[in-house]
Amino acid sequence: VFILPGYASQGAHYRLLGQLVRAEGYPAVLVDPPDRYEFSVEARGDVTRKAFQVIEAEARKPDNPLYGRIALGHRFAIGHSYGGATLAQNLPVDAQVILTPGANLAEHAALFKSARSVTAPTLIIAGDRDPIRFMGQSQVAQRLFQSCQEGACPSSRLVRWPTGHMA
Repeated sequence: VFILPGYASQGAHYRLLGQLVRAEGYPAVLVDPPDRYEFSVEARGDVTRKAFQVIEAEARKPDNPLYGRIALGHRFAIGHSYGGATLAQNLPVDAQVILTPGANLAEHAALFKSARSVTAPTLIIAGDRDPIRFMGQSQVAQRLFQSCQEGACPSSRLVRWPTGHMA
């Protein structure tokens, strides 16, 4: 399970999520962008695609701890905030969960357009009490869901939780 963090987040913020994934018997890989303050969802997508390739190449090596633990060719991803917006670019995954998605206002139009090309089953979880309203985030989850539905992913689902942005 690939975990994509949000803007300015670091691996420690997602430790519990990784532990929960591992407790269910799945390896968890955090895809940390080189610049955690990177505002470009497209740049984060490029980093994520490269990470998929590197991790899977390493998992093919018998002396690597990931050897035999990753089902090569099968990818599941969880993205939070900017990490969730990154998943809306139709990355090569089999299924994905987008947690309280977010992106800067300048990228909204491109984000919703790219979401129409998503083919993987997608669960979008929105926080009803998400405080990041100053960036126009309150409607991002709904708009992403609508874009997925209008495009190639009619199997997408939107769930609203009574929670904030990081919950």
